[in-house]
Parts: sequence; C-alpha cells; structure tokens
Amino acid sequence: MQNKLAFEIDNYLAIVHDLASRAEAWISRPAWVEFSTNNVCNLRCVMCGQSDGEPYQAMKKPRAALLLDELLPWASLITPHANSEPLLANIDLVQEKCREHQCWINLITNATVMDGARFRELADRIWKLSISIDSHLPDVFEKVRALAVFPEVEKNVREIL
Repeated sequence: MQNKLAFEIDNYLAIVHDLASRAEAWISRPAWVEFSTNNVCNLRCVMCGQSDGEPYQAMKKPRAALLLDELLPWASLITPHANSEPLLANIDLVQEKCREHQCWINLITNATVMDGARFRELADRIWKLSISIDSHLPDVFEKVRALAVFPEVEKNVREIL
C-alpha cells in the first residue's frame, strides 16, 4: 500500500467524490475508527451507561487482532473507547497494530490507571490524549466519577504532564 499520507489525501478526495456524486457504493474508506476490545471500566460515572449496569462485553484477542488488521490499513486514527477505560482493554494490542499499520491513537482516559510510566510506553502512537476529569473540586469529582479517588488521579495527571 502507498504511504499513509498519500493514501489519506487520496481517500479524502474519494470521500468528497462519494458525497458530491451521492454514490450508493462508496469507494472511500473510513479514516477514523472507534473500536474497543471490551467495554470494561473501573468507574461508575453518573452520566455513563456503566452506572446503569450495562452488561460486560469482551472480544477475544485473536478476533480483535484480525479486525484491527482489516481496519487499520485504511485508517489513520483509532479511538479505542466504548463506554470504557481503554487501558483496561487490550491497549497493548491496539498500540502494536497501530505501529504495524502506521495509525495513531486518540486516547480518552479517566487517568485512574494511566500514570507517567504507562503514558511513556504508549506515547509513540498517541495522536491526542484527553483526560476526562469533570471537576477540579475533589468532592464533586468523586461524586460524579464514582469509585475514583481525586488525589490518585491528580498524581497520575501530574506524572503524565
């Protein structure tokens, strides 16, 4: 396959063509993918389906690897998130496949399990890191993000920075 930047430009033009021509069968491919190997989260935030007892789902690693090998040659960005904490999913597999397919990771985390050391392990593939905090006030933070401990998250964020 041609280099990723050239492909991205060609695919963007194909998207414009598909939209402008009102094509029923698209020649373009998705450049940005949201994909997660499970929906596990260690928190029960009041605004999330996890707090309502959303059922646990997980994909076996070989199946996830196969799907990533099908998706990532076409994609330039993946968001490994599904009402979950991505570091509790198989983030190492995602990172490995992103390296292999020259894809970047848009990582959204609650920073409860990601500290500075873990960030450095993932940093070479991270395109954007979003840390979901919801409040700078410890009591509000812990009320909204049930099971989170503000001082631990604050320590992790400082290490990441």
